[in-house]
Amino acid sequence: MKRLAACVLIAGLVMAGTGCGGSGKENGSAPTHSSRSLASSSTSSSAAVDALVRAYWHDITTGHFRAAFHKFDRAEQKRSHGEHWFVADKKRDAPIKARLMLGTAVVNGPVATVPIVELRTVGSLTGCHLWTGSYRLRHIGSRWLIDAANLTKHSC
Repeated sequence: MKRLAACVLIAGLVMAGTGCGGSGKENGSAPTHSSRSLASSSTSSSAAVDALVRAYWHDITTGHFRAAFHKFDRAEQKRSHGEHWFVADKKRDAPIKARLMLGTAVVNGPVATVPIVELRTVGSLTGCHLWTGSYRLRHIGSRWLIDAANLTKHSC
């Protein structure tokens, strides 16, 4: 299975992603059609999951809070107390910078987990925070959505 890692520095600084992977062979042998399909599907799912989390943080740091909220599934939208509260909360703190580095996404059918390697945010009210944990995403309909943000906040 190909592995992806990404590093994103948002707020107009740098946005980059890198992919890491093998030669396309499994256990030293040439891939079969089905192993190529599974690897391709897993790779594209991993890339989509990674891109969604990066897009969420881009939306947050550029003030597109409604767009960020709509990257949540219904369960996470409820946990976030609804769109109005979420948007008002983000406007109040106005996160102005986020440095995000994601680990390898693990995709298991319609569920994916993306570990946070590094997440450092700076808010206009709350200041600097370091976050640890992971995001859980679900494939719903034709797209991935954030199902849970399992994050712990620490002061910088």
